Amino acid sequence: MEAEVAEPAPAEPEEAAPPEPGDAASVQASPEEPLPLMEEAEEGPAGNGEEAAGMTEEAAQGLAEEPEGAAGEAEIEEGEPEGGPAETEAEAEALGVAAASFASEAGSVEGAPSMGSLLAGPLPTSAAFEEGEPLEPPPLQVSEQLARRISLSLWELERQGSPERLEPGSSPDEQEEEEESEEDAAARRAEEQRQRAELVEQYRQLVLERGRLRHYSARLQSKLADALNKAKGKERARPELEQHISDKEQRYNRYLAMLQELRNQQQEEMAWYQQQMEALQQACEEKQAVVNSQWKAYQATKKEVAVYTMGRRLGGRQAAIQKVDQIQSREESKEKEMTEVRLENIKLKHRILKLEASLKAQEQLAEGLHLIDFEQLKIENQTYNEKIEERNEELQKLRRKITNTVQILTQVKEKLQFVEAENQGQKAQLLAVEALLAQKREVLTRIKQARDRLRIDNEKLHQKCGLLGDTLLLRDFEEKVNVAEVLKQRLEALKRQHAGLTLTCNGVKKKIRGIKSFLPL
Repeated sequence: MEAEVAEPAPAEPEEAAPPEPGDAASVQASPEEPLPLMEEAEEGPAGNGEEAAGMTEEAAQGLAEEPEGAAGEAEIEEGEPEGGPAETEAEAEALGVAAASFASEAGSVEGAPSMGSLLAGPLPTSAAFEEGEPLEPPPLQVSEQLARRISLSLWELERQGSPERLEPGSSPDEQEEEEESEEDAAARRAEEQRQRAELVEQYRQLVLERGRLRHYSARLQSKLADALNKAKGKERARPELEQHISDKEQRYNRYLAMLQELRNQQQEEMAWYQQQMEALQQACEEKQAVVNSQWKAYQATKKEVAVYTMGRRLGGRQAAIQKVDQIQSREESKEKEMTEVRLENIKLKHRILKLEASLKAQEQLAEGLHLIDFEQLKIENQTYNEKIEERNEELQKLRRKITNTVQILTQVKEKLQFVEAENQGQKAQLLAVEALLAQKREVLTRIKQARDRLRIDNEKLHQKCGLLGDTLLLRDFEEKVNVAEVLKQRLEALKRQHAGLTLTCNGVKKKIRGIKSFLPL
C-alpha cells in the first residue's frame, strides 16, 4: 500500500529541465527586476533552443547586411512600439539575442549609455569595432547550491511546523524516547542561523552578479546600436532595398511574437504541471498520513496481542515486550525493503510499457523494411561469425599460453620450494658459523688482551735491559769499554811513572838539601 500511495507519477516534467550553472536565469535575484537581454545572450550561443538559435542567426544576418527601415528606427527611438508592452519585451529579448552574436566579435564600449543617447549622437566608425571588447567574466555558480539549501531550509521549517508523525513499526513510547532535547534544539537553531547567514551572503553575491550582468547587457545594447547605425549609414542611399528591409522586419517581428508565445505557453504548462504536482503531492501526503495512522493502530493492536500471547510462554511481560519489539523492528526493515522493491517494480513496469510502446511504433514505421533488415542482419551475422572464429582462435592461443604459463609457474614453484629448503639449510649453517664466530671473537678478545699485557711487559723489560738487543750500540759500547781499559792501563802506567819520578825527585831534593847543609854559608 505504501508503494502505491507514495508514487509521484507526474514529477517527471520537473526533472526534465534542471537549471544550468552558467545560465543567466539562475542568477536572477527577483522576478520584479529581470535581465531582459542576458537571458537570451546566454541562451543563444549555448544553443538552448532551436527556435531561438534560428532566429538569432537570421536576425543577426539581417541586421549586419541590410539597413534598418523607418519602422524599426521609430521603434528604437521612441522606446515603445505599437504592439504594446509584450511586443516591446519581445523585441528587447531579440535585441539581446542579436547582441550575443556580436559578443564574439572584437569591440569595446566604455560605460553603459542609453539607446536614445547612442542613436541621437554621431554615427560610429569602423575603429569603434576594432578596439576590442573584454570577454564576459564567468558568472557566479551558486544557483544550484542556493536552491538546494533553500529547499533544505524549507523542508526543515515544514518538518518543524508539521505535527509529529508516527513511523510504521514504532510505538508511542518509542516516539517519546526519540524526541530531541533542548540542547539539540539549540544546536539546530544555531545551524539554521548559520544557514540563513550563508543565504544572505549568497543573495548579496547574486545582487552583485545581477549588476554586473546588467552592465554587460548595456554594453551589448550599445554595441548593437553602433552596428545598426553603421548599417544605416552605409545603406541609407539605397532606397530600392526598403521593401526587402520591411520584409525582414516583418519576419523578425513575427519570429519575436512566436518566441514570446512559445515562452508564455511554456510558462503556462510549467505552472499547470506545478499545480498538478502540488495537488498530487498533497493527496499523497494525506494518503500517507491515513496509512501511517492505520499502520500505527495495526502495530499497536498486534503488539498488544503478541505481548499477551507471548507473555504466558516467556513467563514475563518485559521479556515479551522485548521479543515483540525485535520482531517488529525486523518486520519494519522487511516492510521498507518490500516498499523499495515495489517502487522499483512499478518503475520497471512503466519503463517496460514505454519500451513496448516505442517498439510497437518502430515496428509500425519499419513494416516495409523487414527484408532489408533481414539481409543486413545476415551480413552482420556472417561478420559476427567471422569475428567469433577469430576470437576462438585468439582464445585457443590464450589457452595455450595459459597452459605454458601454468607449467612455468609450476616449475618456478618447485624451484622456489627447493631454494627455500636450501635457504633453510644455509640459514642453519649461517647460525652455526655465527656461533663459531662469536666464540672466535671471544678467543680473539682474550688473545688481544694477552698481547697487550705482553707488550706492556716487553716495554718494561726493554726499559730495564738498556742496550740489550742493539748491536751497534753494544759494539760501540764494547769499543768504548776497550778504549776505557786501555786508557786505565795507560793511566796506571803513567801513575807508576809519576810515582817513580816523584820518588826520584824527592831523592834528588834530599841530596840537594844534604849538599846544601854541608856547604858553607
